[in-house]
Amino acid sequence: MKNREGFKGQRMAVFSKSVIALLEQHPLTQNLYVTDAGFFPNAEYHYVERERGSLQHIIIICVQGKGSIWCDGVKSEIGPKSYYIIPKGTAHKYCADKKDPWTIYWMHFDGSNAASWIDGMHSNAIPLNMHNNALRENTLTMIGEMYAALEDSFSFDSLGYCCVIFGYLLGTLKYAKQYPSRKSLSSKRELVKSAIDFMKANLHRKIALKEISDFLDISLSHFCLLFKQEMSHAPMEYLAMVRVQKACALLSTTDIKIKEIAMEVGFEDPFYFSRMFSKEMGLSPRSYRNLRQKEKV
Repeated sequence: MKNREGFKGQRMAVFSKSVIALLEQHPLTQNLYVTDAGFFPNAEYHYVERERGSLQHIIIICVQGKGSIWCDGVKSEIGPKSYYIIPKGTAHKYCADKKDPWTIYWMHFDGSNAASWIDGMHSNAIPLNMHNNALRENTLTMIGEMYAALEDSFSFDSLGYCCVIFGYLLGTLKYAKQYPSRKSLSSKRELVKSAIDFMKANLHRKIALKEISDFLDISLSHFCLLFKQEMSHAPMEYLAMVRVQKACALLSTTDIKIKEIAMEVGFEDPFYFSRMFSKEMGLSPRSYRNLRQKEKV
């Protein structure tokens, strides 16, 4: 089976021809710009084949699960904490693993200097693993910033900011050996901070404790102990608090429907979200929104 449709929890931003034309011509973005971006969680049966290649370069960043990529007929396996770049115009196909389908971020990009950026990053069609903890942390933080900017609006300020972050992302991957491997990440405080940053960058979806401990490269039991010692809350308790905090901000500052806010902060069931919110805040989401609106008058 080959799934060419969407995936539950996916995020996508696809730019129109007019937006791409603006990025191609503007002096601040013409050297390197993103044309499409997406996040596919647990992408079961994900399959793409382009016999003539893509019109843009493609980067696939795998954060969980596994997949296979064929580039000019050469097959490579890609697993968690790794990425792969496919140059434009190169025949390729890729698919998620049947037993352990990947969770990936992907971006299509181009620009007058794009080929120079990726030179040497795709030799022998071998995926490049990110062994550096700090590098992985920074990569996911930058991706979160990019997606937040794109979802905010398609104004040139948002698009330009996205392109700047993407250039920095490619730079840290291209020159990964020069990226500092912070020994301070071994400290309790830095590890917990990294865990919280990961939570905030992934509020829109379900997060398993094992996923966070894998990201930090420590055991699950060690992670839970460290987190409780530093924050006085178990990790999942703290995650629920962060979700409710984000919901409060959205209820106070936007007119987004409550069920959509529930999805935005990682609750598929709006009724469960309402119960969780009421437990934490002492008010239902609707009552909280009404109260905050009255305070603004």
